[in-house]
Amino acid sequence: PSYRYQKPATSESVMIKMQKKAREALNFVYLGNMGRENGTQCPGCSAEIIRRKYYRTESLLIEGRCPECGTEIPGVFPGGSVPFYR
Repeated sequence: PSYRYQKPATSESVMIKMQKKAREALNFVYLGNMGRENGTQCPGCSAEIIRRKYYRTESLLIEGRCPECGTEIPGVFPGGSVPFYR
């Protein structure tokens, strides 16, 4: 919550619970702006592929692929993009 917002912030434990639930149906779910490390995992092997903390983001991908299992990750990355749909 910030400027003029009157309700209390959603607790971190609730946010983490919702993230786990969302990951059951969606790839690439992460929580942002929570002041804790929270990366994106590969849908193929669950290795961390994008690392986030506060406003810093670091891609661990190699040519748009997971460095652990080689799964192609859709998106736009330094060095090229991978289409979201084929």
